[in-house]
Amino acid sequence: MKIGLYTPYLESLSGGERYMLTIASCLSDRHEVYLFWDDTTIKEKAEKKLGIDLSKVMITANIFSLGVWKKLQETKKYDAIFVLSDGSIPFAFSDLYLHFQHPMEMVHPSLFDRIKIKRVKKIICNSVFTKDFIDKKYKTKSVVLYPPIDISAFHSLTKEQSILTVGRFSLINGKIDFKKQSVLIEIFKKLHENNKNITLTVVTSVIDSDKKHLEEFIKKYQREGVSFVISPSFEQLQKLYGKATVYWHAAGFGEDLKKNPERAEHFGISTVEAMTAGCVPIVFNGGGQKEIIQEGANGFLWSTKEELVEKSLHVFNNKSLQTSLVESAQKTAQGFSSDAFCKNLGDIMKE
Repeated sequence: MKIGLYTPYLESLSGGERYMLTIASCLSDRHEVYLFWDDTTIKEKAEKKLGIDLSKVMITANIFSLGVWKKLQETKKYDAIFVLSDGSIPFAFSDLYLHFQHPMEMVHPSLFDRIKIKRVKKIICNSVFTKDFIDKKYKTKSVVLYPPIDISAFHSLTKEQSILTVGRFSLINGKIDFKKQSVLIEIFKKLHENNKNITLTVVTSVIDSDKKHLEEFIKKYQREGVSFVISPSFEQLQKLYGKATVYWHAAGFGEDLKKNPERAEHFGISTVEAMTAGCVPIVFNGGGQKEIIQEGANGFLWSTKEELVEKSLHVFNNKSLQTSLVESAQKTAQGFSSDAFCKNLGDIMKE
């Protein structure tokens, strides 16, 4: 088959782009695959940053930048087209697979949108959490294809008395840090009072417009036992995962997730990466994280600050518990491998 792929955010090469480019890589083994983008250097940039094999994927002019009628005529040249939706519903004269990365509660689909979505062959969501909101909003039935994790890239190293949290730095309404790193630092202060040997490493990245805010944030939240690592290399990140004993995540804490579901973690890629590297995940009980963690079996979920402190100390003070949780966590992570992703994608396209 001749297949095209498009994501309006391709240049950012972040989580959604990794998802779409992995689809391209999977399908290129058996099909003729084209990526709609005008900058032909994007493939080289993507392979370098994301480590995805795109050698069989071709770059072609972005048909989604054309006028409506010309774009529709171009879609006739393809058997199938995959699109990461920004909330809009495109038309195509080929089989259309539409992917949603988050609940889209800020979007208010029109009657015309609901008519257009009936022409979509498959709507694909990255978690059951996202699916529930998309199905209700667009009055449809989507399928879940969990994000691909390169589980071969992460390994457990000699563990230290350390906690790791990984997440991009951004602000909600210019005030609240989206990943709630500030909440975790305040909670760590209480934990540190119980055990001075435990450290917290906050790994983050930031876009240029938020750099000043991040500098102010670090000055405000610098604490004993807390270190910040900004935009580490992949090799640095691998070591940080490998040495950490516990992984923390807090996105969604203190938010009304029925009203603002986009403020929760929609899946939890960093959580699965940490599990692969032998970390015990202790993550906020909301969003897609609940689809990864089975309480007390492969990690823990927390809802209150006190609960996070209690469960973290319990893990640090119980080596046999650490061992059993890590073994289970690494087994769980296998189910989110790139190979599993490709197989599940193939099954969806056969339906």
